[in-house]
Amino acid sequence: MRARRITCWTCSAYDRASRRCRLGKANPRRKHESLTVAELLGPQTLCLHNPHREPLLFRMHAPPFTPRPRPAPLEVEWLD
Repeated sequence: MRARRITCWTCSAYDRASRRCRLGKANPRRKHESLTVAELLGPQTLCLHNPHREPLLFRMHAPPFTPRPRPAPLEVEWLD
């Protein structure tokens, strides 16, 4: 079963009186909002419980994929 997403309201680092995160993190609901926050403020501002955080970090810091050239096929002779 899929684990439930931790919302700000249920997080222990959330201050309900001031209605903000004590750590200063942002937890956007949608993926494009998470991407915008990561681009503007940096990926360290995304909450650790954000489900889009890890794929965004990987995409931002991973080197681009370049396929390696395939080696030439080997020719094999059968000897009797």
